[in-house]
Amino acid sequence: MPIIMSVLGFLILSIVPAHAYLDPGTGSMLVQGLIGALAIGGAAVSGYWNKIRWAVRSFLGRENNGKNGGK
Repeated sequence: MPIIMSVLGFLILSIVPAHAYLDPGTGSMLVQGLIGALAIGGAAVSGYWNKIRWAVRSFLGRENNGKNGGK
């Protein structure tokens, strides 16, 4: 156990800055991912909204699209 702790301590203390660079392609990819996530979220909300609306209509006794003999 002391060997593991000393190795981890050495690794933590030897960290140096990476001077990383993000090119414009990376920013574009992040924007596309955000737009895709928003589109998927909107589709999910739309699907659940239709189910909620159908449940409320059936609970209130209203007919849905003329089913059940058109009452």
